[in-house]
Amino acid sequence: MRNSKKLIIVLIAMLTIGVSSGFATVYEGVWSGTGTGVCVDTSDTSNFFTPFATWEQDVNALGGFSGTWQDPLTGKHGTFSGTWVVTRTPPIDTLPDGSIAVPSVREFSAVSEGTWTLNNGVAEIPYGTYTMNFSWTNDMPGGGSSSGSWGTDYSGWFGFGTIVGGIAWGI
Repeated sequence: MRNSKKLIIVLIAMLTIGVSSGFATVYEGVWSGTGTGVCVDTSDTSNFFTPFATWEQDVNALGGFSGTWQDPLTGKHGTFSGTWVVTRTPPIDTLPDGSIAVPSVREFSAVSEGTWTLNNGVAEIPYGTYTMNFSWTNDMPGGGSSSGSWGTDYSGWFGFGTIVGGIAWGI
């Protein structure tokens, strides 16, 4: 193989590794935030709580996440988990001269969907679903934002609310 072909292969490999690792460190990490809304505890229908009043989740590059939520006013708590899909990645252009142009500020977005549970002291009870939308740029280390909603129709009791937050720290 000619040296120029070897050089091109090495440059492509370096660029791929560099872009991938730069991308991963932006969104991987712990995201946290707050939520609104009211839900009934079906074990005691006079007891209401706010799922996702405070929440924290760990996002990994493999498309999965898991986290915990808590309502500090009632002490109710639970878990949530699901998958997420990157919906927007910045373009990397090949210029007419064959060089590669990577924008200095790259914007990303993702959507996640999953289920949440209520811990009744004995087990995690599946209680509902939620969706979150994430957005971040590579020039916001430790930054980014998320928003979404949660819902339940557990045992015929309906509840819904909102979720907001941002990245607390990256890996």
